[in-house]
Amino acid sequence: MRCCPPEDEVVVFPFQPSALTRSAAGTRLKGLDPDARYQDEGTGAVHEGAVLLSHGLPPLLSFDWTSELVHLRRVPR
Repeated sequence: MRCCPPEDEVVVFPFQPSALTRSAAGTRLKGLDPDARYQDEGTGAVHEGAVLLSHGLPPLLSFDWTSELVHLRRVPR
């Protein structure tokens, strides 16, 4: 995960080499403002900072060599 100060943009690259090791847990993020909202630039979905910190992004699909590039941008409330 890469954050641009002050947590206005975040780029995350979750990677899953094998479907056998798939976890039901999401990719939890660190260093975000829990009171902010972040928009996924790829899908348009808006996430609460507190949810990204505690629960993370949804888990990847259960295929071998699955990866995803997620670009989140802080949006005004």
